[in-house]
Amino acid sequence: MPRARFDPVGLVTTSSPSASSMATSILVVVVLPLVPVTTTTPRRTGATRRSMRRGSTFSATRPGRAEPPLPSRRLTRPARRPRAQAAASRSTLGLYPGGCSALPEALDASDRLGSPADGSTEQPGGHQMAQTRWPGLWRRTPRPWHGMTPAVWWRLWARNRFAVSPGRWPMALAVTALAPLNAAAGRWQRSRYGKVVAVAAIDPPPLFIIGHWRSGTTLLHELLALDPQFRCPTTYQCMAPAHFLLTEGFVTRRLGFLLPPHRPLDGMRLGWGLPQEDEFALANLGALSPYLAWAFPRRGGAWEENLDPRSFPPAARDHWRRALLTFLRALTLSGPGRLVLKSPPHTARLGLLVEMFPGARFIHLVRHPHQMVPSFVAAWRRMADAVGLQSRCREDLEEALLDLGSALYRRFDADREGLDPGRIVELRYEDLAADPAGEVEGVYGSFGLPHSERIRPLVQAYRAEVGPYPMSRHDPSPLLRRAIAERWGAYARRYGYDLDAGPERRT
Repeated sequence: MPRARFDPVGLVTTSSPSASSMATSILVVVVLPLVPVTTTTPRRTGATRRSMRRGSTFSATRPGRAEPPLPSRRLTRPARRPRAQAAASRSTLGLYPGGCSALPEALDASDRLGSPADGSTEQPGGHQMAQTRWPGLWRRTPRPWHGMTPAVWWRLWARNRFAVSPGRWPMALAVTALAPLNAAAGRWQRSRYGKVVAVAAIDPPPLFIIGHWRSGTTLLHELLALDPQFRCPTTYQCMAPAHFLLTEGFVTRRLGFLLPPHRPLDGMRLGWGLPQEDEFALANLGALSPYLAWAFPRRGGAWEENLDPRSFPPAARDHWRRALLTFLRALTLSGPGRLVLKSPPHTARLGLLVEMFPGARFIHLVRHPHQMVPSFVAAWRRMADAVGLQSRCREDLEEALLDLGSALYRRFDADREGLDPGRIVELRYEDLAADPAGEVEGVYGSFGLPHSERIRPLVQAYRAEVGPYPMSRHDPSPLLRRAIAERWGAYARRYGYDLDAGPERRT
């Protein structure tokens, strides 16, 4: 008799696993390090450059072989405007002009990685670090889209009219090649665990970490993950949500070298077994997500349309709910502990999450808008440059991201009014960065979580291992300050931030 299987997004089918599908699914973790996902300019040695300048017919890269001289038109280029000047003419708010990969000279000095405006020590950003210290590794690092199945991947392509930049086609082809393997591995997992996942209970209810991007949610997520009473989704689980129950052990043990040690988004630690946002799992399972904008950052439209599932068409809304529930049920099978989920987009879904998980608790982080918003725009650019299939971002990026943040808190404020105050705790990013152990202990006390006394030595050991949390300093342009005042004035007043005096300089 064929065995019933539970689809990763909740669709029940029947089929029997075959040996060929099992063997094929194993390839998903074998071919990954062999497939390049981006293209870069070929490295030229000093001898190569000298021979090109002389017009030599001798190839320095392949000794003993003659090559025709390069055409003269390839050796001279017309004069161009400085790239920073050309990019600045397209900036809307004067924050970070240029494309997704903004130039250092075009950036505000406060966002130059490794040189904060106030002179404090800051760890360099993950993407810059990966490109300079681990260039070969970064070229074959998996992207968020590598966990998609063919149906999800082609739907994303079609929605964006296959508008891939020429230099990003190797990445697109790599994802295309891996998509059938993800589908095969997913069928294998459903054949083995589908019935168990379908009836798994999410008990106790999850603990959600919410807040705007760059408000400290990642830091708090990593701190709570230190406590063994909690279980956080890992990077691999979020990047391969359809088959991590089968493949996670092998990948995390054997293929850890595929990931750079820091995230391209902000320089935080990165690893297969470290905490990660469940939003990536939802995107890989075909649910609508604002993170899909990273794949095609040049495309227009309102990104906030993918923010709140309650505004989706009925089929897409049901798909989103099934994807989240199935992923969380599978997480409960990967180990014990209360689930701790962190995702800034969940801030706009407060009411929906309360409906889906009646006993859930929420930790809401806030930060001074003058630091949070510029950091958010800079991080979004770096992420789009690292994982996007287009080489440039949309021209109105700053405006689009400000609109996304405004939509996030319009929905949050509407849902917050009817929420029991005992189910949500608010933390300031500045306080969390200054005294992480004390703030985490406060969360334990507010929610009545057990064994709060053991978290302090764990946090102290964490800080000793990874060092102080990097504190970025930004000095927004006058135009951006006015835009922040218009959109974030109520937020600043509610949480005690003075937009006229500027952010507090804490380290």
